[in-house]
Order: sequence, then C-alpha cells, then structure tokens
Amino acid sequence: MALRVSHILILHEQSRPEDAGNLRLAGWRPDAPSTRTRQAARQLALEVARKAHRAPETFANLARKYSEDRVTAPAGGCFGTWSAPLIPALFLDALATLQPGQVSRVIDGPLGFHILKLEQPTEEVRLSARQIVIAYDGVANMAKYRRGRDRSRSRAQAKALSEALVVQLREHPDAFESLAKRHSDHMSGEVGGDIGVWSTHHAYLYSRELEAASRLPVRGISVPLDGPFGFTVVQRTPLREREPLATTFIRVAYSDESSLLPSRTEARKLIDELHAQLVADPSRFADLQQAHCCGHVQQWVDGQDMFGMAPHVQRLKIGEFSPAPVEGYGDTFEIFKRVAPKPTEPRPKLKFRLPSPYSPDLELLARNAMGGPGVAEYLGSLAARANGMDSLSEVQSAALQRVLSELSSGLQAPEESARVAALRKARVRLGEELGPGLSQAVEQSIASVIASEMMEN
Repeated sequence: MALRVSHILILHEQSRPEDAGNLRLAGWRPDAPSTRTRQAARQLALEVARKAHRAPETFANLARKYSEDRVTAPAGGCFGTWSAPLIPALFLDALATLQPGQVSRVIDGPLGFHILKLEQPTEEVRLSARQIVIAYDGVANMAKYRRGRDRSRSRAQAKALSEALVVQLREHPDAFESLAKRHSDHMSGEVGGDIGVWSTHHAYLYSRELEAASRLPVRGISVPLDGPFGFTVVQRTPLREREPLATTFIRVAYSDESSLLPSRTEARKLIDELHAQLVADPSRFADLQQAHCCGHVQQWVDGQDMFGMAPHVQRLKIGEFSPAPVEGYGDTFEIFKRVAPKPTEPRPKLKFRLPSPYSPDLELLARNAMGGPGVAEYLGSLAARANGMDSLSEVQSAALQRVLSELSSGLQAPEESARVAALRKARVRLGEELGPGLSQAVEQSIASVIASEMMEN
C-alpha cells in the first residue's frame, strides 16, 4: 500500500524536528531555524491553505513559494510514492478524507503546520540508475557510507558541491561513474554509483530519486535532491536486468569504545585466524559460523544492496568462500561464502489506498524490510520502557519482554515467510497477554521501530 503525497510546511519557533519521526530521521536537521511565532505560523498556514483549496492545481507552485521544507519544496512539495506504513500517523486521518487532487485542512505537527495534497498515482516505470550522494553533518544511516572519507561539511557546502557536479555532469554525462567513485560518500560510490534496477512503485529507499530519474532521458542528470542521506544527484542509465546473488558469512564485530566487543585490531586478528583455518579445512565453515556469527543467508539483486560485493561474489563458484576477509557494513569484518539464491515471488502490484492509522500493516513492513541491527536495540528499549508502565502488571511486563525478544530474533530471518510468521505469532501473543487496547498500542510502536530501521537501511 502506498500514496503519493505533497505537502506545504510552515515552521515556527517551537518546531520540534526531533519529534517528527520519519520526516526527520535521527539527527538529520535540514531546516533553517524559524523566529516566527506559533500563532503567526498558523495564520500563514491558514492563508496558504485557503489559496490551495480555491485552486488545488496551483499546489506545487504554492509549495515552491511558501513551504519551508527545504527537502520537498523545490519539487513542489512532493514526497514521491510513499509506502503507507511510513506515513506519519498525524497525516493519516487527514488523508483518509481526501480524493486524489484534493487538499487537506491545516495539520498541527511537531515539525510545524502542514497542508497536504493527495496526488494521483504515477504510471509504474522500471529503470536503472546511478547516484552520487554528498553527505553533510547530521545525515542519517552512517553505516551505509564509505570508510575513510571526511564528511564533516555543512549542508550549504554539500549543496554547493552537488550543484557543481550537476553542471559538470550535464556537460560530460559519461563521467558519472568516475565522479561517483571520487566524490560519492555512499557505499554505492564503490561501484560508480550503480543502484541497480527498481520500480518506481516499490522504491522504499529511493522514491523521490527514482521518480526524478523516471522523467529523465537515458544518461540524463537530475537536480540535487536533499534527503536523509545527503544531497543526491541521479543519472538514468540503460535498463539492464541484474543477477540475483546470495551469500552466507562469518562475521566478527568490533568496537574501540565498548568493552563488550573486541577492538578493531583484535577483530582483524581473529578474522584472519578464522580464514586461515578455513583455508586449511573448508569443511569447517558451518562450525566456525555457529561459534561466531551469523547463520542466515543474505540474498539481494546486484546493484540494489551490498554495494561493492557483487564483483567479489560473482568471481566465486557456488560453495566457495572469499579469498580474504572483507570489511562489512558497520564495524565488522566478514568471510563470505557464495550460495545458490532461492527463487523469489514477484512483488504484488502496488495498491494506492490508505491503511487505518490505528492498525499498521506490520506484515507489509515484514515483507519489505529484514530487521537490521537497530531492530533488536529498539525493541529492547521498548521492552525496557514497558517495564515501568503503571498500566502493565509484572506478569504482563514480563510477557511483553519475552514476546519482543522472540520477535526481534524472528525479524532477522532472511525468508519473508519466516518474518511474517514471527509477526503473526507476536500479534496473537500480545492479544492474549495484554488485551486488545494495550496490544494495539504496542503494535503501533513496533511498526514505528521497523519502519525507522527500514528507512535508515
């Protein structure tokens, strides 16, 4: 389920981006501080809303003129195709009353005052693209960035660099791959910015970027698009089908700040020792994997994830492991083994309709996002907070912690069916242990946890 939504944002001196959820992930703060009073912001929002209601077809122009959302205003306020579970709850009630082309009332939210427009769905387009991402201070999802690069730049500096790249690329579009390798801060820069093949209707990570690319000719260059990863410049490339790949791996995590994990030096020594043992006896892979981490299979399509891994994996035969350890996402070293990918079912046709804000589509989230490392941490934090809730008895609190712990493990499963099964089991147990009211509140919190991790990964 998804919607195409545009908005106009009016900020004020009491705006709270830290409470804006998916609109402003982690410490990402692209907005300019506002000195406008809350009352003045409300009056301005009401005036703009009246103009939008009188002439909804002018909404994009009004957004460019009035909206203070630096991210969406240049594109007429459009968020792109927005996966329904990621839409902020405060927007859902207003959107539920709208037909495509209609404009909402003024909505008071943590970030400021919003005016929404429900847009017509676009035609589905399958395309390939490359990207250059110029990060700046405070952007989210640092695990996806290339190591050893100085990203300590302001938003203004990142914007200027991305605009300079657009000028250069429009004159020399064939230079995109080399410039991505040189300038892009995202892991995809390792492979010239390639992000594979996507549908504009199933682009949870790249919705705005791919919608922009869909309007370009092949080799065309987009304007810089601000977002939680930084400023992104996109080039549409010839459509080329990609190979499905799968690996399983032995992983050693490290931290130079926590005593719970080995240091980077210690982890490097350990992974080298494990690799030497495998060279001596390849049959020990499963035993060493069980003794360390991790037993599941990572499956992806070349270009869509595991940036830079595909060339290494494609050089191996099924059953062979990497000739040397590699650095993984986050603070890890890995030895990977190529395995045969499992057949995958085609994605169902996307439905443009609205879910209930009180009944999040957890199964849709489970199908589209395997729980990353943050899921376990966030669900653990949710369980810890629940431990002190007056509305829960000690028995209920203990039961909730057990359910969340089991769910955290279940969401790590690589198989979509296993993740969905884990969620269904958790829903049944929540209903049995907590009753309908409390279990519904917990489900909304779980949806926010998974959606946030999906956005950050």
